[in-house]
Amino acid sequence: MNRNRIVAGALALVLASGGAGWAVGTQITSPAEAAARAEAPQASLITVAVDQRVLSADIIARGTIDYTDPISLETSGNTAETEARQIITGSAAKGDELLEGAVALEVSGRPVILLQGDLPVFRDLKPGATGFDVLQLEQSLVRQGFLNKADDVWDNRTGAAIQSLYAAVGYDAAAASNSEREALKGARDSVRFAAQALADATKALKEAGGASGSALLEAEAAVTSAQEALAIAQAGRTAALAAASGAVTAAQGDVASAQAALAVAQARLTMAVVDGIHPDYGWPPTAPEIVELEGAVTSATSGVAVAQNGLSSAQAQQTAVTTQENAAVTAAERQVKIAQTQLKEAKTPGDTTQLVRARDDAKRSLADANEEFVRLEGSVGTWLPSGEIIFVKNLPVQVTDVRVQRGDTLSGAFMTVSGADIAMTIGMQESDARRVSVGDRVIIDEPDWIPEPIEATISEIPEASQSGRVQVRVEIPDLPPELLGANVRVIIPVESTSGEVLVVPAAALSAVANGDTRVEVEDPDNPGTTRFVTVTTGLAADGVVEVKPVDGALKKGDRVVVGQAGIARPTDDVTADPGDDPDASTGG
Repeated sequence: MNRNRIVAGALALVLASGGAGWAVGTQITSPAEAAARAEAPQASLITVAVDQRVLSADIIARGTIDYTDPISLETSGNTAETEARQIITGSAAKGDELLEGAVALEVSGRPVILLQGDLPVFRDLKPGATGFDVLQLEQSLVRQGFLNKADDVWDNRTGAAIQSLYAAVGYDAAAASNSEREALKGARDSVRFAAQALADATKALKEAGGASGSALLEAEAAVTSAQEALAIAQAGRTAALAAASGAVTAAQGDVASAQAALAVAQARLTMAVVDGIHPDYGWPPTAPEIVELEGAVTSATSGVAVAQNGLSSAQAQQTAVTTQENAAVTAAERQVKIAQTQLKEAKTPGDTTQLVRARDDAKRSLADANEEFVRLEGSVGTWLPSGEIIFVKNLPVQVTDVRVQRGDTLSGAFMTVSGADIAMTIGMQESDARRVSVGDRVIIDEPDWIPEPIEATISEIPEASQSGRVQVRVEIPDLPPELLGANVRVIIPVESTSGEVLVVPAAALSAVANGDTRVEVEDPDNPGTTRFVTVTTGLAADGVVEVKPVDGALKKGDRVVVGQAGIARPTDDVTADPGDDPDASTGG
């Protein structure tokens, strides 16, 4: 037992000594071995295989697909008979297609109609109006079949066509107001009185040269009759003006009552909202009760507007009546003067100077009355308010956004429409835009949206903006619905080879002193051995260059040197001797 322990101890001592010696030996390096380790490792070539394929230089961009030519619509004035407030009472819906003659909006019960034309509306159009805007309107009416021929004058044919246009969409065209009709009646009466005065003056002149007893009596009777007619006209004027004034006073009372009602409704609403007490029940109002009180304020506000419109109408009527009645009195006064002149001439026969002057005055009065009547007659009738028509350059259009709702007050743009066609707009720099042409192919490559790429065509390349960006328009023949409104990735192949060509990485090319370009090709049977092949270059794209061998063989699959491990490869070997052997080995 003791002997075994002694043997085991000796063996352990030997093993421990040997292990220590090995460890020390591994840490000791000879000078020769250290020098060998310090030498640079042998360089190895980095090569890439020559490829053969169609090479193309593409523009990669993003495009937005949407309806073409967005336009914000807004009216150029008020609709008929609604100068006080313009309240939205109806509207086309988002997604609707609007043709020429369609109603885009209804304001206070009046339509806003879309017509096609370049010139925006800038005035009301009434009978007798002339100009390019009238021609544009009539051209639209011709296209819709309401008029046979277009010119630049609003006449009775235009008014009839406007009536048909409005009837086609379920509305009545704007007609002459009461004040306009009254003014026309007054002008017509003035013509009648002036014509009678001229007839009397002419008759008096013919009878001049001595009056018999009966003629003198007749002249005296004419004066009496004219004076009676003047008294009747003056009395009629007094009564008519009093009636018109009474109507204005009543309308003013209606306005005051409506304003008082509005004040009461507002006070009741304030009590409910601010004080928290219902004006009728004395407890806090519920939400529906507040809505009811707000509705009362809205109704009272409309009542004020209606009353104010009634006051305006009464005041206009008062003006028209004053004009008409004054014209009648003036005509009667003129008749009295003529009769008095005739009587004077009858008493002093032989002198016709005054009679001639009276006849000439009567002629001028009749001409003036006729001119005024023609002017009024030509301007009274069916008319077109500027707020009821909007001209758009191209129709039909698609409603893409509605900015108002029923009950709103019209102010500014109310709707956005776009062309009914769908197109894609690609924003790119001017330098890229110069590389493409109308008719070029565009590839929509968006795998998250569509399983396969879609091809489209460039349709328009406008001028660059001040920022240097160009919005290129692209036509898409068959668009999946899910792409409408999307921003997608597009590829525009702007240049490509006519077929498959040999391509190498740009890093494989080097230039020599004589201007040639060459690649270094590794011998597949002797790795590390290379040869040079002189090439011409073509299209470059995506880091590779088209090459064609002109001195030496080069084919698909050959491996060209692009560098050496641990050694940077120069791109331009301008120090190389052009007489170097192209098949010389570089060494392993």
